[in-house]
Amino acid sequence: MTQFETLTFESITIANVNHQNLKADEVFAEVGIHLDPKPKATVKASLQTHAKASLKAKVDTGAQGNILPLRLYRAMYPCKIDLKGNPKKGATKHSNTILTAYGGSKLHHHGTVTIDCEFKGKRSAAQFYVTDTQGPAIIGLPTLIDLNLVKFNCAILKQVLHSNTLWSTTRTPEQPPLTTRTPERPPIPKPIKSKEDLIDQYP
Repeated sequence: MTQFETLTFESITIANVNHQNLKADEVFAEVGIHLDPKPKATVKASLQTHAKASLKAKVDTGAQGNILPLRLYRAMYPCKIDLKGNPKKGATKHSNTILTAYGGSKLHHHGTVTIDCEFKGKRSAAQFYVTDTQGPAIIGLPTLIDLNLVKFNCAILKQVLHSNTLWSTTRTPEQPPLTTRTPERPPIPKPIKSKEDLIDQYP
């Protein structure tokens, strides 16, 4: 496990915090996750209980998808891992999506898994790509919006353009048709060709 990752299974917490690798520009959120139901030995076999867990993931508004490192997938779904440490056939959903890191390099993934996430009453069936990465789990923008982890404050500005043409924006049926009025230009002076022309224009 790396910095700030927390995975809780029924009161068992696995965590590792490395203060030397702390980055001030990273933000993490802890969301509740609902794992696959599992049988409970003390009740009838037909009854199942959901494992209660929480996942601390990096908030990344620049990502369009969610990332779940393979090592976390192994901890969350140990019964779905083969002898080589990879997800069993059919455990994840195949995807042809190509993942690209910020540096441009491609990320290999083992398909997707849908995890029910919850944060302060908001729920989302989030799709995570199971990847061979060493970083933390990542929650991208679409899921962040679904869980109300981020909000957008937008303002609409109204711009009024002015020109030399005057018009009316509101009219009643009794008003005359919309008309425009353009300022009158002064007459063009006659060309001065003689002394008499000069006297006529400037008496």
